[in-house]
Amino acid sequence: MKGEAFFEVKPNNGQSFIVYSNFSKTEVIGTSFMIRSIIGEKTDELFVSTGKVAFSPLNNETKRIYLTEGECSKTGVAEQLQSSPVTDINYAAWKTEKIVFNNTKLAQVISTLDKYYATSIKISNEEILNCRFTGTFKKSTIDQVLQVLAISLDLSSSKEGKGYILTGEGCQ
Repeated sequence: MKGEAFFEVKPNNGQSFIVYSNFSKTEVIGTSFMIRSIIGEKTDELFVSTGKVAFSPLNNETKRIYLTEGECSKTGVAEQLQSSPVTDINYAAWKTEKIVFNNTKLAQVISTLDKYYATSIKISNEEILNCRFTGTFKKSTIDQVLQVLAISLDLSSSKEGKGYILTGEGCQ
């Protein structure tokens, strides 16, 4: 598998369902989970919504960990395999068409928007990356989101080539 995919696997007489991606192997019996395995990125990410999965690097399938609901993990070229709680509430935004920010630093907001909209958002002033934003967007365009960000944080947004640029003074 390459790209992002959400799976809902129903139990089938104890038979496993296996997904191979760039750097990992995910084995399940009955669960729902999402895998992000993007060409050009150096890791695969797994997010478990329900149930339990076994997750292992392709280059060492005996080194597996088990993840349950609300846990995630990464593996890749130089990544140590470990489980942790899901902290990225937008991991399935592509599926839900909803992005949520709760007192989130602009640096993380931009990273999320870059991935969700497959664009590049640049900034003119490093200080604005520490600004914090709270808001929810459902089925919004990138232009709508950037307009709300600009108004909320006293910034300006403009199109630049195939991406966008945010300018402003920063937060007080």
